[in-house]
Amino acid sequence: VTYREAGSLVRADTDWQDEVTTGAGRSAGLEVAVSHAGPRTAARLAYTLSRTDRHFAAVDDGARFPYRYDRTHDLGLGLRHRLSRRLDVSGVFVYQTGLPFTVPAVTYFVARPGVDGTNTGSGASSGQVYAYGPRNGVRLPATMRLDLGLDLYFRRGPRPHALSVHVYNATNRANPLYAEVQNRPDP
Repeated sequence: VTYREAGSLVRADTDWQDEVTTGAGRSAGLEVAVSHAGPRTAARLAYTLSRTDRHFAAVDDGARFPYRYDRTHDLGLGLRHRLSRRLDVSGVFVYQTGLPFTVPAVTYFVARPGVDGTNTGSGASSGQVYAYGPRNGVRLPATMRLDLGLDLYFRRGPRPHALSVHVYNATNRANPLYAEVQNRPDP
């Protein structure tokens, strides 16, 4: 189920069932995972190659488009090594293809009664209208992350304890979380 072209659930003048349509989806791919657990070193490599798309007769003239959570490549590598009886180091590397999303191709203003056409605000009150490109036709940049860790094991009384120091995203890569659309007037 998805919105029809220009569909909206916030309109009070229509029934929500008239704003959505049904379609079909498909997903295909290959997943491979290899792991090793030795006396001092443990490692795991996992890779997924996949495609997931959707097809709705009432959306994008019936063209197939990538599903919102489609990730072509998903790679994960984890490694843990025991330096001594009390000390472990670990690292995790993750790479994922960026998620698809839909962007407005153009913005224009429509004259509306009682609305000043020079208003630069956004939304229905300003008369601003977005014309969108193909559904999920653009992808966010790929995400990559390297996490590093150090674990110290010790005993206090009868109970074992662990002191852990981990650095998440050690390379300080600015991975995208979402895309924000901003207006840039064309003189």
